[in-house]
Amino acid sequence: NVDIAIIETGLGGRLDSTNVITPEVSIITSISMDHMDVLGKGIDQITKEKSGIIKDSVPLILLGQDEYIQSIILEKAKMKNSIVTIIHPDNATLIRIDYKGTLFSYNGNIFHISLIGKHQVLNCMIAIEAAKKVCDEMNQDKINKACRSTKWPGRIEYLINYIYYDVAHNASSISAIIETIKTIHPGKSIIGLFCLKGDKDIDYIADVIRGHFSQLLVTGDEKGLLLPMNRLCSLLSNHQVKHTPVPSVENGITILKNAEKEDCIGLIFGSHYIANEIYRMFEISFDTG
Repeated sequence: NVDIAIIETGLGGRLDSTNVITPEVSIITSISMDHMDVLGKGIDQITKEKSGIIKDSVPLILLGQDEYIQSIILEKAKMKNSIVTIIHPDNATLIRIDYKGTLFSYNGNIFHISLIGKHQVLNCMIAIEAAKKVCDEMNQDKINKACRSTKWPGRIEYLINYIYYDVAHNASSISAIIETIKTIHPGKSIIGLFCLKGDKDIDYIADVIRGHFSQLLVTGDEKGLLLPMNRLCSLLSNHQVKHTPVPSVENGITILKNAEKEDCIGLIFGSHYIANEIYRMFEISFDTG
C-alpha cells in the first residue's frame, strides 16, 4: 500500500508488461541500441517501439536527445494527446563530481545527489519534474532531502579503494560510466572487469570500450546466465578489443584489489547478474547495497 509507485519497464514501450497499468505520468529517458532482438535493429524502429509507452492524455516527461529520435516520440505523443515536458540537458550546470556524489544547479537551485555522474544529473532533473506532477505538497526542502538521501546500488557505486561497480550493459550507459570515471580521476588508468549477457549488441559496446582500459579482465558468472568467458573473449577479439580472460568474478576482483591504487582505478561493469557475487566479495548486503 504505497502512495506512489515508480514502475520501471523491462523492454520499454509497446510490448512492455507495464502497459497493463495507466500511469499518472510516463517518462522516456535516453534511447539507445538495446534489446535489439525484440525491438528492432535500427534506432528508428527501437524509438517507435519505446514510444508505445505513451498513453492517451497521460503527460510525458522526455529527456531531450537526438532531433530525429525526439521527432518520432513527439509525433506519437501528438497522436495520443499527451502533453510533453522536455528536459533539456543544458538547463543544468555541473559544479562538481567526485566519488561521494554530484553537485549541480538547476532552475536557480543547488542540488547534491549521492549518485555519481553527469548522466545522473539528467536522471535527477527528470525525477524532480515527475515528482512535481504527481506530488501535491512538493517543495524545495523535500526535493533537496530526497536528492541527498537517494541511494542506487550498482550505479557507479563506490565499493572500496577506488573500485567502482556499474550495471551498465549497453553502449550509451557504458560510455557514460567511462566518461564519469575519467572525470573523477583524470590521468588515471582504468582496469576493467567485464561480463555481458548474450542479447546485448557487442558491435556498439566494443567500439565504446576499445582503448579506454589499461587492462580489461573478461569473465562470466557463477550461475551461467551471462556469456561464457571464452565466448565473450572471442567476440572481443573479433572487434580488436584487447582483453585478459579470468575464470571468475572472484578472481577478477582479487586482481582489482591487488592493483596499485595510486596509479589506477578499478571498474566492474556489464551486468546486474553479478551483483550478488560482487557484494559477497566486498561483504556488502545484497539487499541494501
